[in-house]
Amino acid sequence: MSELYEASQVSKVATSKQPDFEFKDKSSITAGEILAYTKAVVNECCMLTFSEEKSRLSKLISKLHRLLLATLPSYQQRCQLSVPDIAPETDAAAAEAKAVAPRGRVLCHWQDFAGQPSCLFYILGPFDAEATKDRFPAPADEGEEPTAAQRKLRAEENAENALVHFGKVEVGALALSQLYQDTRDLVDKMKASEALSAEKNERDRKGYRETYHSLILRLGNLFKPPITSEEELEQDIDCLALVENLIPDLSIEAVEKLSVLMQKQSGCSYEDPLMNAIMRRFHRVRYVK
Repeated sequence: MSELYEASQVSKVATSKQPDFEFKDKSSITAGEILAYTKAVVNECCMLTFSEEKSRLSKLISKLHRLLLATLPSYQQRCQLSVPDIAPETDAAAAEAKAVAPRGRVLCHWQDFAGQPSCLFYILGPFDAEATKDRFPAPADEGEEPTAAQRKLRAEENAENALVHFGKVEVGALALSQLYQDTRDLVDKMKASEALSAEKNERDRKGYRETYHSLILRLGNLFKPPITSEEELEQDIDCLALVENLIPDLSIEAVEKLSVLMQKQSGCSYEDPLMNAIMRRFHRVRYVK
């Protein structure tokens, strides 16, 4: 429990300059403190990221779990589960055979740190060409023998589509909160319209479709890097036009999936080939020149 004692000493240094305050060194650690520390470590480990720190936190959770099982009777009664240690993969060949994310998978998690913008960390599985083929028109030269340049271009596209993308986007907390709220408001309006007549519902859906597209545009604009010159301003990308053929048909389920991308509490992980394709194009806006 050296971490708890170290935290106590840090607190001692921070409060030592306060007038009329006498800090008492910690001589023991209660079960409640261990339980609170375990919860804090679990929350930190839930952050979607790659690092050796992730492995250390996973091992620490397993250690704390065993300690609480041995010392806290109420914990033994409520937490009858096994928390195994995370074994690092050292075999390169075995690691290469494992899929980081399946085709069409979207994983996102927002993180907030004091004094910093909200940060979206995301992982996108490979592009699912089979599930999205109806969204792309057949090439005009289909059936003809491709040229060397066309074969090279298709090979590059296939290689890029097979990659797992990951990255992060920073956005102001208020802008993100407003985007999330507007998305949830659209869900509520669509559910209310379901109770109306078919004619009124269809009339409302025309406006909802425009709102849905504007929400996707606002999400895509978050991926744009800062514009630092007039030349970059002239080359500004229309994120809606970039993904218009990939936008799912308007439905309550589709809008709810969009809102899940922006929720902070638990992040999201789901398979949706169209949303995966949209996010992959937004990713290129930010990372591919």
